[in-house]
Amino acid sequence: MKACKDLLPHTVMLGGGLAGDDGAFVKTWVIHKGKMKSGRMTAVGFYGERVFFRTGAFGGYDVFGDEKIVTRAEGSMLYELNGEPALRVYQREFNATADTILSQALLHPLGIKMTTDDPHTMVRLMVAIDEAQGACIYGGDIPSGARAYFMTSNADKVIKGAAEAAEMTTQTNDFPKMEAPSSLTIATSCISRKWYLADRVAEELRASLLALPTTTKQVGFYSYGEICSAVDGHKEFQNQTMTIARIEEL
Repeated sequence: MKACKDLLPHTVMLGGGLAGDDGAFVKTWVIHKGKMKSGRMTAVGFYGERVFFRTGAFGGYDVFGDEKIVTRAEGSMLYELNGEPALRVYQREFNATADTILSQALLHPLGIKMTTDDPHTMVRLMVAIDEAQGACIYGGDIPSGARAYFMTSNADKVIKGAAEAAEMTTQTNDFPKMEAPSSLTIATSCISRKWYLADRVAEELRASLLALPTTTKQVGFYSYGEICSAVDGHKEFQNQTMTIARIEEL
């Protein structure tokens, strides 16, 4: 994801998600030139004067509790919050044990901002723990020095978040005012949302589609991390979001 930010022009919009390995978080593959490859990303590009591509991403989670400082982290390993072992902080905040902490973390992901007033919040899902080091392991990098917030939600808010992600794809000045004959949306929902919503999971897909024109066709998949460009071109990697990539040609 960092390479995408560094190499792609600001005007290039991204939308999509990462492959999964059935919850193991060890190794994944994508198809590249007809062969299975690991450590690669594949993409399809759209361009043209009549092609419009916009993305939206929303989780449906609210921040609660005090702001915390990431005092020690390396890659996706979070060792300390406010100078205290991160695992201990989680256990105290949610009255969790080592056996229950992952289920609690599913309900309470971590929001990350680079500064307190940063408009962009990265969402991170805990996927494992390291009891020996008192560390938490996430589905994305945790920057040292960042501001961290616990988050919470309920099923209704998560479903509404899917609709808001779809609505975000029209909230730009350069998107066509007239309705195209048809449009395609690629819905990328985090696998954790499927676990969270359980038997209500179809409702978020319905909510996202109802927020778009009636001629819209929608496809998608469950991912292990979502990629989305914000309206200002800021490219983000998220967990626990619904990401909508909308493509229209006039």
